[in-house]
Amino acid sequence: MSELDELVRKRRFDEIHEARRQVIDDERSLNEALATGRIDDGRARRLFQRAVDSYVRELEFLLNPPDDDDENRWWHDEPIGQIDLPNGNVRLINGLGDYLELPEDIAVTVTDVSKAHYYDVPKGSKRTVTVQPPWRLLRSAFRTANAAVSDIGLELDLTEERDAEFDYSDILDGPAPNEKPADDKSTGERDAE
Repeated sequence: MSELDELVRKRRFDEIHEARRQVIDDERSLNEALATGRIDDGRARRLFQRAVDSYVRELEFLLNPPDDDDENRWWHDEPIGQIDLPNGNVRLINGLGDYLELPEDIAVTVTDVSKAHYYDVPKGSKRTVTVQPPWRLLRSAFRTANAAVSDIGLELDLTEERDAEFDYSDILDGPAPNEKPADDKSTGERDAE
């Protein structure tokens, strides 16, 4: 692998790692803000959805490459969750690609039935309401993205925050170029098996 390829790969991994870290930091901050009443639930969900969207978009090239005709189960088929709509319908979200197409506010037409007296014929009036994806769906999308990263062999080593690296050990036939072999004579120690 050339130095340029290695630089591009490292930069890409750094961007994925930063997007993942941003989701974790945002969720922590939003939970604090919700607990203290500094932000309402709807605004917090929008902000968290945007953070998860950014992370999933960073993974799109790995999970849904433009030059690959095969469908990746994480991108197309993996169940993420469902949204119970106020009109009685349920919207199923399957795959991270389907999740990314999800708007922040979903417009739903509902029919309100009313009558002035019990003997009157009911009158229906239609109105449009908006709903947001529930917290459980947003967190499920984040967990699914993390599972996809692990499944493709992209392990994140968080031992030192500044030097976090991804490891392609499952993809390569041996250790990654930046790894020491398991039996490193320079330290005189051997990794526990």
